[in-house]
Amino acid sequence: MKRRETVIALGLSTFILGYLVGMKSFSFQDRKSTTIYKFSVVSSDEKRPEDPTMWTCSMHPQIRLSKPGKCPICFMDLVPVGGEEGLMTGGYQSRLAMSDTARDLAAIKTAPVVKKDVIKTIKIVGKFEYDETQVYRITAWVAGRIDRLYVNYTGARIKKGDPLISLYSPELISAQQEYIQALNNASNLKEISDGLSKEMAISTLKASEEKLRLLGLTKRQIERIRKRRRVVDHLTVYSPVSGIVIKKKGFEGTYVSKGTLVYTVADLSEIWAFFDAYESDLVWLRYGQEVEFTVEAYPGEVFKGRIAFIDPLLDDRTRTAKVRVNVVNPDGRLRPGMFMRGEIKVHLLKDGRVFSPEFAGKWVCPVHPEVVEDGPGICKVCKRRLVSSEDLGYAAKEDPSDMPLVIPETAPLLTGKRAVVYVEVADASQPVYEGRVLELGPKADGYYIVRSGLKEGERVVVEGNFKIDSELQIRAGSSMMSVYGEEEKSKASGSKYINSLSPILSSYMLIQRYLFNDDFRGAKKEMGNLAKHAKSMGEGPSPDEEGGTWSKLRLGLISASEAGAQASSMGKVRESFASLSKIMISMVKKFGQPGKGKLYEMYCPMAFGGEGASWMQGTDEVSNPYFGSKMPKCGSQKAVYLPHDNLR
Repeated sequence: MKRRETVIALGLSTFILGYLVGMKSFSFQDRKSTTIYKFSVVSSDEKRPEDPTMWTCSMHPQIRLSKPGKCPICFMDLVPVGGEEGLMTGGYQSRLAMSDTARDLAAIKTAPVVKKDVIKTIKIVGKFEYDETQVYRITAWVAGRIDRLYVNYTGARIKKGDPLISLYSPELISAQQEYIQALNNASNLKEISDGLSKEMAISTLKASEEKLRLLGLTKRQIERIRKRRRVVDHLTVYSPVSGIVIKKKGFEGTYVSKGTLVYTVADLSEIWAFFDAYESDLVWLRYGQEVEFTVEAYPGEVFKGRIAFIDPLLDDRTRTAKVRVNVVNPDGRLRPGMFMRGEIKVHLLKDGRVFSPEFAGKWVCPVHPEVVEDGPGICKVCKRRLVSSEDLGYAAKEDPSDMPLVIPETAPLLTGKRAVVYVEVADASQPVYEGRVLELGPKADGYYIVRSGLKEGERVVVEGNFKIDSELQIRAGSSMMSVYGEEEKSKASGSKYINSLSPILSSYMLIQRYLFNDDFRGAKKEMGNLAKHAKSMGEGPSPDEEGGTWSKLRLGLISASEAGAQASSMGKVRESFASLSKIMISMVKKFGQPGKGKLYEMYCPMAFGGEGASWMQGTDEVSNPYFGSKMPKCGSQKAVYLPHDNLR
């Protein structure tokens, strides 16, 4: 019995001693307290290489002890985090030093800044139409009555020389009689030696024969009349072209006058594809670019054509311009009206200029893009003068230095007009990441073109950059939320912005519930709605005082919510929500709580591999959005925010 009492007494003494020791190195809060955890930030000026490794608890990362042992809160074994980990001050407010273990736990990944030939893919949609140059209108060359239609329905396929109509025409009969009379006169004058009479007879014969030709008779029909010397009361009209009958205007038994339209025929051996190109994509489009497209009728088959025309006028309703592509269609499988989806791959140089390997140094016909020659000359199709590819808007790629400097699309953190990237500091004794503001060019092929701010060979963070940025915000360093070196000039009252925050908070609360219920699609969709609200709520009346803080936080909202809306997994959405929560908590603290009820700030120490994360919700019962159904009650209350009206 005494032995048991001794063991209990030793255990209580150990707990109290550990608790008192722990209280000297950290402070923590009770569940109902509104006191925020305090972290000690160590500057690089104060750190020495010989400082010992720090130890922390994976369940309670606020614990920092200089020796291994047990966590004084949950009695779990402490794990090392590295003594040199922390915010690097002394001129480097945008640098964060991490231990190798912390870097691995945060899943930080980097990629080199390289020069690369990037291709921007422009997606377009459209449909087929007739080639206007291959549409023929067959009209009556002479007045008369249509007694028979050999082709009597729309859509019929005809060939050149096929019979179309049988026409009775008094005018044509009269013309045949004149021709036969001219033939007889010419025959009777063979034995007469009068040269003038012969010449007049031959001239009359040629004139009457030409008249028959102009009335629509073929050479074969005229030759038949010559041989038979007999008038034909009905004339058969033959098709002058091959194609599809797209319109039929004539009917049997009707009278037509000279010039009356009877048929419209379209030759489908060549067809036009009209695509709708958005206004923002027109800057990348050039005459002659190859377009690959697919149609629903032939899944998996890819067709190709070249841009032959870009409409100079923009449809002000759809904000698109028509782009015409000439397509060869010898078998007639592609039909007018078919819907299609196309892609145009555009090669970009370092300054965003468009480059084409096929047209580099070449000369092109301005009407037929398929005609490409090595030097100046004349188009073999239309006899027009060729023009250089530079005149068509293509850049001449002279050397490899023209290749653009690029970074992966996941590297930059976009905050409205600014882009921030975290660069791995070279030759450091431990992982150190430095924030840097960039000037970015267009996005293409999964990369952003870098105009300034980086050098070839530097390594940028492509995964885990939000975690680094969040840690810098927690440790009072410069982050994507603030321009480096800039300080707040004054505090905000919040009265001017409280109404604008209401729809943002509503969307935020919906996202929290979606994540708690493991609803990936709902959370992702609402992230997009929040981004729209953030963009529409305005930048504030002025860039000074509270307007400056408001604008920075607003840009952070847009960046975090857009990242969540584009996320490919639940984990990515939750990472974006963690960043979004930090910004929302800052806005509520700064400008007030616009809702009618209380807001509860919660904290989960186990989120993101023990890194911990906060969020806000409308009830005091923990509903963890970072674990959902796996650990719905993991977390504790950190603060309570009253409605803004109650603070007046």
